[in-house]
Amino acid sequence: MTWRIALTNNRYATLISAYAPTLDADPECKELFNASLHTAMNKTAPTDKLILLCDFNARVGPDGVLWKDVLGQHGVGKLNAKGLRLLTFCSEYRLVIIQLKNKFKTSWQHPRSKHWHLLDYIIVCQADRKEERVTRAMRGADCWTDHRLIRAKLILELRPPLRKTPPCRWLNCDALKSTHSVNLLREQIALQLSKIPETPTDVNISATWSTLRTAIHQAVVESIGYTRRRHQDWFDNSAPDIHNLLQVKHKALAAHLSNLQSSSLKASYNDIRAETQRTLRAMENEWWVKKASEIQHHADTNNSYALYDAIKSIYGPQRKNIAPVRSADGTILYKDKQQILDRWAEHFNTLLKTSYPIRMDTLADLPCLPPVIDLDTPPPLRRGTESHRLPEKQQEPRP
Repeated sequence: MTWRIALTNNRYATLISAYAPTLDADPECKELFNASLHTAMNKTAPTDKLILLCDFNARVGPDGVLWKDVLGQHGVGKLNAKGLRLLTFCSEYRLVIIQLKNKFKTSWQHPRSKHWHLLDYIIVCQADRKEERVTRAMRGADCWTDHRLIRAKLILELRPPLRKTPPCRWLNCDALKSTHSVNLLREQIALQLSKIPETPTDVNISATWSTLRTAIHQAVVESIGYTRRRHQDWFDNSAPDIHNLLQVKHKALAAHLSNLQSSSLKASYNDIRAETQRTLRAMENEWWVKKASEIQHHADTNNSYALYDAIKSIYGPQRKNIAPVRSADGTILYKDKQQILDRWAEHFNTLLKTSYPIRMDTLADLPCLPPVIDLDTPPPLRRGTESHRLPEKQQEPRP
């Protein structure tokens, strides 16, 4: 049985209830059950919260080391064939069996040996393992069955789905510095243009330009190709030396684990591990110092192209994501670049080209402007600022 429950933000949770045939059932019945279970799993949307409630009559055993991401450390009993199939099924679909506490982990008692076993499971995706809070067998539930009821409490974290944008690929224009690449590009352009008829059947200018653009782009891709990401790292540049150091350390660790009582092997392993760590730190510091000197040299010589190329080789180019916008009524979400541009144009046309009515009565109610000042008439002097002109000095006549 499959039940798809609607959650918030267009998210769903799918519950699958499965009851497997017993061990003495026909092989055809078992294969039919497995096929129907795989069909139900494949029909489940990858964005749904998946919860599998099952009675597989399987014993998964306590091997939590081999089935680390599936079983954990709380297995019980011995592994049987159906348990191995269940563990393989969970590993294939990246599921995890929710573990029970030691006191509440078993769900079925064998009628003859009176031993308790774990046959009923609650299985979720490995990515949702942290959402499980309490899982236990309800020992006090009386429901006329030899199985105990298994209950689990989950706190669902509804994360928005990730948007997968196609990567931006750039043409390798640096290859055109080679004469061989230029000649190859000319040959490819001539070959692609020869496939286009001289007298096109369609006189549409847009269709003709699209055909020409596709031919030229195909010629460039086949001749020079796209650029590859040249992300550099100190570990990759010194990989052979680092591999040798780690190999020596692994050998010392294997010798120490083979004889844990030997103090000399333990001391040798500790010395080799410390020396390896010091060597790796020195190699990393030396690589960063060389890169910093190279970038500083490009900056001092005003070589901006080499400067930014060296920075991008270390940190990598930045990806530009397109921010989606909604329509005017808010019902449609535009993700295409051209639709986003058209929506912004519509928004600014509505905002800037809207005509507002003018009410003359509102203008009449505005306060009057101050009186006009005549610039030819000097302003009156303020009190206390009167200027007194001194009498001119009389000059005596010359003899």
